[in-house]
Amino acid sequence: MHLRLPVSASLDRRTLYGVLFVGIGGFLSALFGIAVTVESERLASIWPANAFLLGTLLLLPRRLWLPIIATGALANFGANLVIGDSVALAAALTGFNIFESVFGAWILRRKYRENVGSITRKWLYDLVLWAGIIACALSTTLASLIVSFQGASFVFSWTTSFPAHLLGVVTLVPVIVSLVRNRHDLLEEGLGPKLVWISLLAGVVSLTIFVQGWLPVSFLIFPVLTYAAFRAGVPGASAAIFVFTAIATSMTVRGFGPIMMIDGSEHLRVLFLQFLIVTATFSSIPVGLAIADRRRAAERLVKARKEAEAATRAKASFLANMSHEIRTPMNGVLGFAELLQASPLDAEQHRQVGLIVSSAEALLALLNDILDISKVDAGRLEIVREGIDLDARVAECTALIEPLAEARGLTVTFESDPVLPGWVIGDALRLRQILLNLLGNAVKFTENGGITVRTMLREDAGAQWIDIAVIDTGIGIEPARQTEVFEEFAQAESDTAQRFGGTGLGLAISRRLAGLMGGMLSMDSEPGKGTIVTLSIPLTVADPVYCAPVMAPRAAPAPASRSDIYVLLAEDLDINREVIGAMLARLGCRVDYAEDGREAAAFVETADDAGTPYDIVFMDVQMPYLDGMAATGLIRALKTASAATPIVALTANGFPEDIEACLAAGMDAVLAKPVRIGDLDAAIADWATNRGSAETSAPATANAPGESLRDRYAARKAESLDRIGELMRSNALADTDLEEIAAIAHKLAGSAGMFGDGDFGMRAAEVEEGLGHWPESDRAAKLVDAVARLRAAA
Repeated sequence: MHLRLPVSASLDRRTLYGVLFVGIGGFLSALFGIAVTVESERLASIWPANAFLLGTLLLLPRRLWLPIIATGALANFGANLVIGDSVALAAALTGFNIFESVFGAWILRRKYRENVGSITRKWLYDLVLWAGIIACALSTTLASLIVSFQGASFVFSWTTSFPAHLLGVVTLVPVIVSLVRNRHDLLEEGLGPKLVWISLLAGVVSLTIFVQGWLPVSFLIFPVLTYAAFRAGVPGASAAIFVFTAIATSMTVRGFGPIMMIDGSEHLRVLFLQFLIVTATFSSIPVGLAIADRRRAAERLVKARKEAEAATRAKASFLANMSHEIRTPMNGVLGFAELLQASPLDAEQHRQVGLIVSSAEALLALLNDILDISKVDAGRLEIVREGIDLDARVAECTALIEPLAEARGLTVTFESDPVLPGWVIGDALRLRQILLNLLGNAVKFTENGGITVRTMLREDAGAQWIDIAVIDTGIGIEPARQTEVFEEFAQAESDTAQRFGGTGLGLAISRRLAGLMGGMLSMDSEPGKGTIVTLSIPLTVADPVYCAPVMAPRAAPAPASRSDIYVLLAEDLDINREVIGAMLARLGCRVDYAEDGREAAAFVETADDAGTPYDIVFMDVQMPYLDGMAATGLIRALKTASAATPIVALTANGFPEDIEACLAAGMDAVLAKPVRIGDLDAAIADWATNRGSAETSAPATANAPGESLRDRYAARKAESLDRIGELMRSNALADTDLEEIAAIAHKLAGSAGMFGDGDFGMRAAEVEEGLGHWPESDRAAKLVDAVARLRAAA
């Protein structure tokens, strides 16, 4: 028969080992105190036994206190019997000693709870006050009374005993606690060798001091203790103090060392030694605590920095995901609305479609504003220093806003300061963004009159500034509200958004961009008379030789017939294939379709083999199986002329690093979603090789435009759910099966928003995201539940 021990047996065994350790340690520490006892008196000059028990109680949970206290009492009682005490006297003294240790541990436990072992300045203060002074004073008073009954002097016994107990607590408890609490540092940070070296150094110096008789040499220990504190913190200082205390006490009570040169009684000499040890302790332990505090502060700073960096990465990831998830359905909304707008419609239908387009563009502008604010907050928006033709740039912005102003019956004028240099250093894109924001606000909030843009050179404290003022004759802003309008989502009055529209993000973004450029925005406004918003940026003159000329604003090109252009469109979402394919068809292009990167690379190679290479490839970046950048790598690695086929990225992620990644992967240009028909036409004009292929080619897939979108969506949804069911009916889902399920869910989530199928899209996204985060142990169960919810939402 096999006896099966309970799980708690290992804990009991460890408890037993702990009890034995306390018993042996307490007995030996008591004998040590007896060994350094002044031979002519009853009481020790240092008493470490109580400190040993106190330090142990501080480190162990309360459920172990009872056996530990009992063992400590037994060890103390045995040591007293060894030196010849009667049973009654040994028991009484043991009781007082146990009271001292338990009282000090109880007080510190109540004050510090689970942090009782974390040595701090306050902890040391409480140790000295409660365990060192109050508890020691009570126990030594009672012990001295007992000893006085046997003929000893109460005053003499107390003045010798109290410092001895105090020294034991102050010197030994920090050693025990710090070494146990820092045991991992002993191994991981090489603290163990430092403590050995410090202990040896303290021992050598202490012996050097106490083998001679010149008293001032005693103070050589203070530099050693300070060095120990700097090198190893509280553990180092505590270890050095304990070594010094043991050697100094042992040598002194045996008649060696400089303290024996003091003219007085043996009692006076012992008191001087104890004073020296206490002074050494309180001159070195605080140094160790200061080092520990600085180390903890550095660790907190590192931790805070890591947390901030992690938060920034999480925020950046969230922004990228939001950009992708919102821009993807916006591609369909704007694309189909634009195609519908170009279709034969009656006047009312044309007006309604125009409202759809303008509403979608307003939503897209809001998305861009929110992303810009978030990018600035996340530190991901970089300012470029380049040469700018200032007058040309301001005139460009003024020209762009003029049609909107004229439609409202407003005039727009531009006044340039002739003393300003023509070319300056700045970020042309961000300068344009700020000016268009300010001009847009000016037009929005002005009902009569006009807008003036004025550039000026200003000198302030020896520095030169460019001031670009946008002056309107609009509604104006109360002085008390002028600061608030630069905050996110703030407007001058509560009904401003209802009267004029807008989100209140334009000025907030402009202010932050101005700050990144080293400048500022200021406002001067009077209700009913108008507003002046001034952009001030530092003036740095640029050499026009090294500056690119400012291009005239490029309007979206009118769609032209491009029947000689052969296009490959690689896009995994069928809705996007539909809308972009329809745009390309409207331009007259011949289009083949690929659903992922593998198909795209294969189609390019096949078309090349057939002698009908593509003139241009529009490649979605995020696709299953093989993404757009990897597919571009395969195409560029071909050994044929098709390796040079122009590839234009289609992406919903418009961060600069995303664009750089696409270009670094070998793509020629990047179009941000939502894609407009003018963008496609401009890209074809810029990049298509126009090889003049006159042959026609059937679409590579059955996804050519023309079918009912809603019917196709319903059919695709049913097919996708059936395929997920087939994959899940296998006995064990392989990694490839899980990847396919995630890819299907990704497509469903992207398409659902186009048809108002929000709940289904959320459930599909839940499946896709869960497969990337669920732990392997319960992934199958979570997948079954998630797919069940997906089917219910269908």
